[in-house]
Amino acid sequence: MSTLEMLKSELNGIDIRFDEPLKQYTYTKVGGAADYLVFPRNRYELA
Repeated sequence: MSTLEMLKSELNGIDIRFDEPLKQYTYTKVGGAADYLVFPRNRYELA
């Protein structure tokens, strides 16, 4: 099982992206690819 598959099974329902370019999330449009980018839906999913 890959790391991404393990994360998705452990963090069920949370949006997880692999190798996501960070330039679309920064004001200056710079940034390399993040190994894993997680988007929790609420503050409780951060814990």
